[in-house]
Amino acid sequence: MDSPQSDVSNNQNPVSFASRRKGRVPQPWKPFSLRAPVLAAVIIVSIALIIILQLILQESQSNQGIIFASDINYLPLSRSFSYLYFPTILAVLYSILWSWVDLDTKRLEPYHQLSKPNGALGKDSLLLHYPFDFIASVPIKAVRNRHWPVFWASSAIVLVFWGLTPSQAGIFATKTITQNVTEPMLVSKSFLPVSDQDKLDSTYAYSVFGMTWLGEDEPSYMTRELALSPFRSNASSFENSINETWTATIPGYGADVTCEPARVDNWTDAGSLAWFSSSGCQVPMPFGTDGNDTMGRRELDQIRKYTGFYAGYDNEDGMASYYLATYCPKNASNTFLATFTQNKIHEEDSPKRPTAVFCELEYYEQDIETTVLLPDDKVIATTPKGPKRVVPEEMFSRTTFEAQTNARRQRQQVRGEMPIPTWPDQGDRMSDMNITLDWLGIGIHYMVGIAVGSYPRPLEDYLDPTTLGNAFGSAYKMLFARLMVDILDGNFTEMETVDGVRETTIQAVVVVPAFTYLSEVLLAAVASLAAALLFLSWTRPRKLHSDPATIAAMMSLTADSDDLLRHFDRLDTSTDEEIGKAIGKKRFKLEYDGKKSVMVQVPSDDEENATDELADSRFSSAIKGIRSALPMKSQEKQGIRVMELRTVTAVVFCSTLFLLIIGLAVLFTKARPHGLLQPPGNDFVKQLLTNYLPLAVATFLEPIWVVINRLICLLQPFEQLRTGRARARRSIALDSTSLPPQLVFWKALRSGCLLLAVVCGMALLANILAIAFSGLFFVGGHAVPAASNFTQSLLPRVANSENLAPANGSLDQFYYVRGNLTSGALLPQWTDKKFFYLPFTQDESPASRSTRRATTTAFGVRMECRELKPSTENSYTIQHDDGFIVSPNEFGSSVSAKHTNISITVDLGAEGTVSCRDNVTMLLQEEGGADCPTGPIALEIVEPGGVSESPGRDDDAFCQSVITAAWLRGNGPDACRYNGTIREEDATVLACIPNVVVGSADVTVDDSNHVVQAKMLEYFSDIARFFDLQPPDLIKQFNRILRTRPATDTLDARGTIPSWHNDTFASEMYNYLIAAANNESRLLDPTTPPPSFESTAKPVEDLYEELFAVFLGDKSQKLFVRAESSSALTLQGTTFTHQERLFISTPMFILSEVILSVYAVVAVALYLKRPGRFLPRLPTTMASIIATFSSSKAVEDLKGTAGLTKRERSRLLNSMDHKYGYGAYVGADGRVHIGIERQPFVRPTSQLGGRKMWSWKKSDSDTTLGSKS
Repeated sequence: MDSPQSDVSNNQNPVSFASRRKGRVPQPWKPFSLRAPVLAAVIIVSIALIIILQLILQESQSNQGIIFASDINYLPLSRSFSYLYFPTILAVLYSILWSWVDLDTKRLEPYHQLSKPNGALGKDSLLLHYPFDFIASVPIKAVRNRHWPVFWASSAIVLVFWGLTPSQAGIFATKTITQNVTEPMLVSKSFLPVSDQDKLDSTYAYSVFGMTWLGEDEPSYMTRELALSPFRSNASSFENSINETWTATIPGYGADVTCEPARVDNWTDAGSLAWFSSSGCQVPMPFGTDGNDTMGRRELDQIRKYTGFYAGYDNEDGMASYYLATYCPKNASNTFLATFTQNKIHEEDSPKRPTAVFCELEYYEQDIETTVLLPDDKVIATTPKGPKRVVPEEMFSRTTFEAQTNARRQRQQVRGEMPIPTWPDQGDRMSDMNITLDWLGIGIHYMVGIAVGSYPRPLEDYLDPTTLGNAFGSAYKMLFARLMVDILDGNFTEMETVDGVRETTIQAVVVVPAFTYLSEVLLAAVASLAAALLFLSWTRPRKLHSDPATIAAMMSLTADSDDLLRHFDRLDTSTDEEIGKAIGKKRFKLEYDGKKSVMVQVPSDDEENATDELADSRFSSAIKGIRSALPMKSQEKQGIRVMELRTVTAVVFCSTLFLLIIGLAVLFTKARPHGLLQPPGNDFVKQLLTNYLPLAVATFLEPIWVVINRLICLLQPFEQLRTGRARARRSIALDSTSLPPQLVFWKALRSGCLLLAVVCGMALLANILAIAFSGLFFVGGHAVPAASNFTQSLLPRVANSENLAPANGSLDQFYYVRGNLTSGALLPQWTDKKFFYLPFTQDESPASRSTRRATTTAFGVRMECRELKPSTENSYTIQHDDGFIVSPNEFGSSVSAKHTNISITVDLGAEGTVSCRDNVTMLLQEEGGADCPTGPIALEIVEPGGVSESPGRDDDAFCQSVITAAWLRGNGPDACRYNGTIREEDATVLACIPNVVVGSADVTVDDSNHVVQAKMLEYFSDIARFFDLQPPDLIKQFNRILRTRPATDTLDARGTIPSWHNDTFASEMYNYLIAAANNESRLLDPTTPPPSFESTAKPVEDLYEELFAVFLGDKSQKLFVRAESSSALTLQGTTFTHQERLFISTPMFILSEVILSVYAVVAVALYLKRPGRFLPRLPTTMASIIATFSSSKAVEDLKGTAGLTKRERSRLLNSMDHKYGYGAYVGADGRVHIGIERQPFVRPTSQLGGRKMWSWKKSDSDTTLGSKS
């Protein structure tokens, strides 16, 4: 018959909390996470994320990225956070939300089954344990059981955990992209008018020389054939761009050079042969070289195999050696003649007719589509866009340009940055070529040198008229273009606006379509599952009055069902299998009357008319049958320990954590110096391996901690109950299973459950670990080293070389340094600003962007400057010689100069005092001379070498090495006259002593053998072994080269001779370079006092050391002994090849290692302090929990409380102030039970293993309390 408590409508509530509810019947309880607003919000958020992802993808595809920088890896956190960490944080929060939904769905599924009209079998309700199953297995079990809400929710959490969270890590990738923006460009229309172009100095000619021979780059807005009008964007450049270009159609300026072979015919005026041109030129032969020169040295020249010749039209200034004005009509004034001759080997050989071409020059303006590269505005592409036009006369004077070209110098003396008006001599650059450098005392013409250098071919090729014309055409185009750069000043005082395009190469964060679509599909799937769950949450029956999350809530549900409790009386020490067999096929249900929910057992058809005694007898028989069917080992029970807390699991889990810690540390150590090889494949594969897999590992650890957390949460009340004196709020009323671990953390802290809080913290750390792993790897460029063998073809020994430069000196060292300072041109190979390093090479050609490093021998000088003051141990005197040197200068007037003796005395300490005298040629004027500048004037002297004045001593070696430097001040015109005097306070004079140094250095060079980095390792004390001559002799040779004087009987090179000036321009190259290096002209300013010793010594020392290193590098093939192939030195070194490598972020590595270490420590502590084996089974099912209290008096305390809310029930239990325990007690049936009971009726047990289940062997009537547990 029915139990009296089975009819819940007749049950009176003994407490007043529920009696307040009057009026309408309240709706059954539903968890917050499964309510319509929450699930609808999940759906909306999922759809919103899909839309956002699609919008970001479209923006990325249309703009080629969403975040831009020159190097994405070095973005500040404020910018990198949005793509590195925020998506993972969002995914983690999303997964926490779904963890909550999933947990509530799983734990409440038994109650939904019991809420069916006919209830549910025990196996489909009371025996369910979905929250404690492995996440991935739940959907399969749910399908088998046809529990569709669990299937939807568990499928969603699987997709979120192992699909969405890892896949979002691959959404964003770094890529180098190109952007294009159309916008207006401002084109400069201003230029230097013809009337002011005489003020231009020779800078452009030296610049062309540097581009031809020294590797200088073209200036801004120039190619080798064109000068372009400067233009700029009206907007600022792209932020953090790597390579930005501007493109616009602008005016360009160039020269057309049309050449024709000279026609040889009889010259009508004299009957001799002449060269004829189609424009009317008739040049009699011989004119210049005639092919009758014999190779060898003559009085004024040395004839080599080939001789080049150039003659322009104009000679207005009378400075050209040859010109065509006499032989060509005026309408052919744009004509020049170029010849190239192969000379005779023997005097008796027949003359060889020179190859001769007449070339006509035309200068044009044309619209050119031009692309320049920022920030230096280097032209990288040009495309003509219109017809050629004649260059306006007000912009360019062809007569001046062509006259200067023919004369190889500026038409008039111009004081400017470049102190030398004559154009550079190229003899030193061409000294190794088999071409005549001096012919009849005339040096090789500037245009011949530029033609050969700018159009390099084997010399015999220039005997072909076409090749010869092309070579001179190349030279003229470059020279004209470079001149136009100075004319087009780019001040933008006048400008026009044209349409243009800005294009930039930049690194960008791009959205990877494959991972984006995958994430969108997963989000859509999750949203669909949420919609299905929402539908079921509306339609499924619900009969719960409150949250059944605690043991007390379970007691409330069953306390009024004596029938149901009686079925569990004898199951207190049963296993899950025994309980399953006992109740699996019995039917139970929830009854709800709007005020309370009660769980009852539904009698089966064959038991409906049976008596209670008969039912009890059958139940007892069933239990006994189950017991007898079990193996004998169950007769003596050991407490159960779940698989996740067993020793084997502990070993595997802790080992995995330690392996992760060690493996990550090993990867970091290997990646630290040079990175790791990138995985092969496309972007998808790389993202999969470097972003997806690390995050998948992190998200795999989270479910493990979640399961452990839920088990600890499950066992926590029982751990408290084992003490025997647990209050309700920390035991039967403790709710630790209704929330995800991330949300239980704070509740555990408030409850004082430290172990539970720590384990919950591990689940929280799993989310942070996912964020760390998502940003763990990044790609960056790196030079990867590889051991290499190098050989040295030059031995570390300086040969006894002479005649390293022309007799009049060489400016090539100055040219190198000038190009390096003014245009960023490279110094000679194997040279830096201090040393020349002995070259080392390898057999195979170096890869592009590779570098090589080895230890080699370094040669250089160390200079020490001393201040000289009259009448001291280190002193000087300046005295003018009598008489003047008078010579016509290059501009048709005369120049007066005087030899000035500068004597210095230097105290060398133990070596005594040395006196030296140097004879300096200075530009001075006689009384009444008109060339002296007026007002404050200045003069600079840097003079290498001298002769000894020490009586009885041979100090020439020292005197020829010392450098005298002076900065003088005065007032013109008196100071620059021969009788002018210089006061001590108006002069700063230095004696600078260089000494050769040799050492070993660790040197890195690029693929073109230019020094990238060098570090001196040691200086050798015995350096004589490195020289065939004495080390000071090398300095004497260098100082001889620095003497940039012409022959003493002419003064045709003003600018190489010290002269007074009243401006801030240098008069010679040394101070010119000092001013350029420091970007200021304070040392040259005549309005200031002479510079101090401190401000002059260091610049002089640094420049001399750099010039000497350049000299060694430039002359290395002549200076150093070449090794025979068998005696070549072998070096061990390293080759660095630039590669894109995989690196590990140091902050993310540290964060990951800390979290994994905390994991390992907590895991070890957890398994050492794991709950004891005191439970016969895990309380993971409703049936298992009911069996622990079914016969106790504790359940009677909660009779009539089925209508209470969770809070009301807690208040009731607190007001009772009972203490509870888990152990042995005598139940209402008089038998001994193991379970939950309130004091003083329970004897706590700490371990189940020592208690024999003897009660099953005796008759029920004989059972007593028995021994202690």
